[in-house]
Amino acid sequence: MRVEEVAAERAKEVRDAARAWRRAGFIDEDTLSRIVTLYPDERRRFGLGFRVLAFVFTSVAVWAIVGLSFVLFDPRLDSAGIFLFWAIALTALTEVQRGPLARTNGGAETATALIAVLLGIVGGVIAFGGPTLHGLVVRILASAFVLCAAGAWRWGDRLFFLGAGLSGFGLLVQTDQGRLLCIVAALLLIPACFSAARGIEHAPAHRRGAIILGAVAILALYAAIHIWSWDQRLIEGMGEFSSSETTVAPPFRWLSILATALLPAGFLAMGWRRREPLLLYAGLILTGLSVATIRLYHSVMPLSLALILIGAVCLGLGLWARRWLRAGEKGERAGFTADPLFDNSNRTDVIKSVVAMASFTPSAQATPARNAFEGGGGRFGGGGATGGF
Repeated sequence: MRVEEVAAERAKEVRDAARAWRRAGFIDEDTLSRIVTLYPDERRRFGLGFRVLAFVFTSVAVWAIVGLSFVLFDPRLDSAGIFLFWAIALTALTEVQRGPLARTNGGAETATALIAVLLGIVGGVIAFGGPTLHGLVVRILASAFVLCAAGAWRWGDRLFFLGAGLSGFGLLVQTDQGRLLCIVAALLLIPACFSAARGIEHAPAHRRGAIILGAVAILALYAAIHIWSWDQRLIEGMGEFSSSETTVAPPFRWLSILATALLPAGFLAMGWRRREPLLLYAGLILTGLSVATIRLYHSVMPLSLALILIGAVCLGLGLWARRWLRAGEKGERAGFTADPLFDNSNRTDVIKSVVAMASFTPSAQATPARNAFEGGGGRFGGGGATGGF
């Protein structure tokens, strides 16, 4: 990422933290003003609504121009040149917007970056053409991985981190040892991502992207060790080296059963120890999936009833945890609290505003006061004579 972009992101983190402290009452308005003055925003940003509009309008305009170029110049659709040309042109346009124009979170630069990557993927697939369907899948995944990784490193957009993670594990699945490689890669990637997410030397956008990569690695690890995935040979069926074999050796099957049961608990323990919300969320979600797996092998009850019970248990545990945390000294236990503290979006205030707006009724307009008597004159007359007073 550009040095000025990283500096602007760090300044924004300071301003956001200061505003959170102000909402919590830890600093006063004068201190907040001084912090905002010391860390000004030198980038051009839009709010969410205008950002979405800019993204949509820019996307429509870019696709229209690209389509018009196909109509005017009538290039061959199996030629990579036109796609790579527009990918390079849009990459340059993105650099101009993020550099000299100082745009961040504006929507337009995100649209041009995304379309540049998409056109680059198409160009890469065409450039390295092959006759087989599997070769096409590999080319798509390889092009997506390379370009998304480059976009994530240069621009820091979350979508590129997600694309790089999914395409990377997709490439591993295409090998003859895809399941084993996914397990090894996820075990190496998860601690590296969470370490990078806490490293202040990294850009804020890269730290957020590391969390996304860690989430993808967690899901890939669980999918690779899950017992139903083993029994159905799901990962093996995604690659060229798919096998019709539907049974698993007993030792590996028992290991898979243990891993399916213990991995969510391991994530919960690590999340509790490291104070890492993502690990806690992953442990809770995967615990529900592991419990639901029992229903796939043992028809102990109807599926709908099983899902209702799982949801009720999760809700009950959540309420119990909230009450248990609030019963601790000063409303916390071991560093955990049920209060949002520095939550950037105070949903309580939003709910209060919505309720107030819904129950608001305009008051009746008061009738203007009038004098008891207002003389307006009159007329009199008779016998042909008239007059006024």
